[in-house]
Order: sequence, then structure tokens, then C-alpha cells
Amino acid sequence: MNISEQLSELIKEGERLVPHGGHIFSGYNGDMQAEYIAWRLQALSLIGELGSQMTPLLKDIERDKQGPYFFQDSAQRVLGALKAAAKIVSHSTPAEKKTESKTKAKQLNASSNKAFIVHGHDEILLQQAARFLEKLRITPVILFEQPGKGQTIIEKFENNSDVPFAIVLFTPDDLGRAAKETELHPRARQNVVLELGYFVGKLGRAGVAVLYHESIELPSDYRGVEYIKIDPEGAWKMKLAREMKAAGLAVDMNLAI
Repeated sequence: MNISEQLSELIKEGERLVPHGGHIFSGYNGDMQAEYIAWRLQALSLIGELGSQMTPLLKDIERDKQGPYFFQDSAQRVLGALKAAAKIVSHSTPAEKKTESKTKAKQLNASSNKAFIVHGHDEILLQQAARFLEKLRITPVILFEQPGKGQTIIEKFENNSDVPFAIVLFTPDDLGRAAKETELHPRARQNVVLELGYFVGKLGRAGVAVLYHESIELPSDYRGVEYIKIDPEGAWKMKLAREMKAAGLAVDMNLAI
């Protein structure tokens, strides 16, 4: 998916989200906060990749003090920046587009043997997934293992997310329910859901696989992403290897056995 297509997808998602945003007097929309933040992060990351000509757009978004919360005005500001970025890209010269293509190819080649692992509190599953990737000769990228270099968490996340594939571990770390319900249901942590949205926007659905515990409540907004149930027999490993191979990673299926 090229830059124009990525911008178009984010614009469509923004147009879906904006009408659901909250208002200053009634409060932000907490029910859709995770979706909004995931979309906002994807937008900021993509606009930032387009170079210094996009700096005014980023600064305009950053001036919004309510930006991290799902207010309609804040979402509309991000959507406006995306539309402006899409217009700039559509008028870029062939030479600029060629430079962009070469840069993307270089980035992909540099990170083509890596997969980012998004995780919650299940340390055992995290280690199983990481060791399996190493068995396949793919380098696992786990955020807390990467050097901080004085970065904020968001900066550290973005700077380590240049990978061709992401594995998201949905484990029952939190409990939650809809406002109309009384029973609590096991859920993945909010940051895990947020990062799933980020990688779906960055890599496309084919570049993401979710490993999930059978007891967990799955989000309804990410259909099309590959969900693989964690089973005690370990059949999830072969399924995961197939997904990574289909996404273009160099996977030797003989090593997955």
C-alpha cells in the first residue's frame, strides 16, 4: 500500500469516527477512545514520514490541548491534516515520488527479518512467541527490551515499529463491560488494542496477526485481521508461520515443525 492509499484509508476511518466524537460540555467519547487514539497515532506517524513540508500540519495538531481525548473537534482537526497531506502528496513531482519509493524500499530491506510483538502481562506467552520467531530466524522486536535513548514511550514505540509484520498477543489481563451490561468480561489491555489499530493502519491487515486466549472478548472493529487461537498443543505456531510467509517474510516452514 503506497502513501496515497494509506492516507485515503485513514481519511475514510476519520470520516467514520468524527461524528461519534464528544463535545466539550458533554465530555469525550470514552467508549471509542481506544479506536480514536489508534487512528490518531497512525495519522501522526504517517504525516511525519512525509518530511519537513508536513511540519505545519503536525504543529497544528499538537496545538490542540484536548487532542489525546476523543472530542469531535480534535478528530476533525486530525482529519483536516490528513486531507491536506493527501492533497500535497497528489501534487508532488515524479522525482519526489521516486525518492519516497526508494526510501520506503530501503526501510523495508533494513527491517525485513523483524516482527514486532505487542503484548500484555502474559510473560510466558511472550517468551514462547519470541523464541519461536528466533527459531524461524526472525528477530522479535519487544518494546521494553529496546534502548530508551531519552525518548518518550510514544517516540520509542514509533521508532521501533518499522517492521513488515506485527504479532499482537490478546491475553485476559483486564476486565470490562458495556455500559448496559452487568457482567465483566476478560479483555486485552487498552494499550494492546491501541497498538493493534496502529499496526493495522501502518502495515495493512495482512501484516498483522493476533494470538488470542479463548476466554477473551475480541474487538469487533478489526475484522479481516487474522485471529489465531492459542492452543495447548502449539498448533498456533504453524498458523502464525504461514501468515508471516504469506505477508512476504522469508520463512522456512521446515523450521516451524
